[in-house]
Amino acid sequence: MAFQGGTIITYKVSSRPWHKYHSDHLFLIESSIHELLSLSNILLLAPEQYSQLVINIFTKDILYDLNSYLLKECLDPRQDMSDDVFTKLSRIMNNVESNNQSKDDAEIELLTLGKNLCPIQKSLILGIKACMRKLPLLPIKYKQSLGEYELFSMYFDPLLSALFSDPDKNVLLRWSNLTCDESADKRPDAIISKIQQREFGQSLGFGEVKLARPTTDNHALCLDLLRLGVFCKDTIDINKLQAALAFQINGFISVIFYLDALTT
Repeated sequence: MAFQGGTIITYKVSSRPWHKYHSDHLFLIESSIHELLSLSNILLLAPEQYSQLVINIFTKDILYDLNSYLLKECLDPRQDMSDDVFTKLSRIMNNVESNNQSKDDAEIELLTLGKNLCPIQKSLILGIKACMRKLPLLPIKYKQSLGEYELFSMYFDPLLSALFSDPDKNVLLRWSNLTCDESADKRPDAIISKIQQREFGQSLGFGEVKLARPTTDNHALCLDLLRLGVFCKDTIDINKLQAALAFQINGFISVIFYLDALTT
């Protein structure tokens, strides 16, 4: 379930062992993110990033086997772009970047290229097309001059909306920064919503965004991960879902995806 960051599992067991540990030690969010998530009955699978307490309880072999099993269950190995399509896509993007082809002509080529691809690859092509139309050809020199709204609306929304939004199925990616039924008084930066009877219904996923900084703010990133884990668990519980998607954007450095899956 971890595309880059890790797998989040929501489980229905007692968390008393963690509570006992908590009574004797101080939890620091940067080094104890696994333990803090466990207080909400959430197990984070992040290979080679486990705390010693998690290893002592589960062992490395069990954690590795569990992560491998869930990856096989959730990821489709057939979703691989052919060399021919990848080469054509790279050529189009390079031509635009070097000013050898106009954006208009490139968009027409991209639409032609994606016409006969599978839905996921077609969505990726459409996302690249949207980015090509919206993004500047040259990188912005001072990343700190961009606001949070500019970061996700200009740089990430074109691609993520193409991948996650599906109006035909009444699913939309919203950069709402508003509360919802599953988040109580907390406001996630983004929500993947299901439209029901012309209203935003159950939440299928959540996103958090942090601006680019001269140095990485690990405390803020861990806090966002903790929020995402709880948001996803709550929407699974409230809406009787089997899984929920989360993504975490850290400036221009990375976007990490998580899938919170219910297991018993």
